[in-house]
Amino acid sequence: MDVVVNFLADLWTVHYQMLTTSYLSLATFVGLVVGHWLFADSTSSAKRLVISVAASLCHSMAAFSVLIAFESMFQAASDRGALGGHDGGVDALYQYYQLHVPDMVQLLRPFDYFGLIPLYSACATPLSGIIVGVYLYLAVNVFKSHYNEAFSALRVASYKNILRLHIKPNGDLEMFALGVDKMPTKWIRSVPSIFPPSSLHARRSDPAWSGTGHKLAPSYEWKVPSYWKPKMSRVDNILRFDMEEETFDRKLNSEDRSHVKLVDYVLYPKN
Repeated sequence: MDVVVNFLADLWTVHYQMLTTSYLSLATFVGLVVGHWLFADSTSSAKRLVISVAASLCHSMAAFSVLIAFESMFQAASDRGALGGHDGGVDALYQYYQLHVPDMVQLLRPFDYFGLIPLYSACATPLSGIIVGVYLYLAVNVFKSHYNEAFSALRVASYKNILRLHIKPNGDLEMFALGVDKMPTKWIRSVPSIFPPSSLHARRSDPAWSGTGHKLAPSYEWKVPSYWKPKMSRVDNILRFDMEEETFDRKLNSEDRSHVKLVDYVLYPKN
């Protein structure tokens, strides 16, 4: 228990000293607060300020925790003699150069800090990612915000929705909410209707594409306006493991959910 209390006390002391004695650290912390304030998904300025300060403190505390852990590790290694002894070896060579060539030692000393940057980044980067993940988890499940950012962080390729608008001749506005449950992983190249069915292009592609054959008609009136079509067989649907939707996982479901479906439709009259 004493170790935890001492660590927290040292953490607060280092945090306070870094922010009150270093302009660079203070400017970095202020920039972090401003960045979180702009990122916060809230309409209230007070809530955005609280969220930004709390998130910034978490990041700075994590960074200083890694710094204290590094210092403690090197101090323990030095006390146990793991970094070289005074009788010979690397430590004796360093003392020789420091005694006879002090200018070179002072010139190379700043590069020692650059050598620690990769090791420090390897330890601090996972902590920063964990903090962002916990922040998005609490925002979605507790505060009901950051839905777009949380969904993007999951890197789920499927379950995408798009919105399409159409103005009718009488001025009414139609809104179509379209969705795709599963993103296709294989595609086949369609073929224009100018190629006969017996041609090599038609045998290699899908003859349903009618883009070139309907130059005078708008694209939304074509039967298949896209140049590419998803290739999804019944076997793909049966054997596919659905990791995003557990109800479909390991089920003999042959439904092709790679096609676009109408999720919602809204009509706004002109008057």
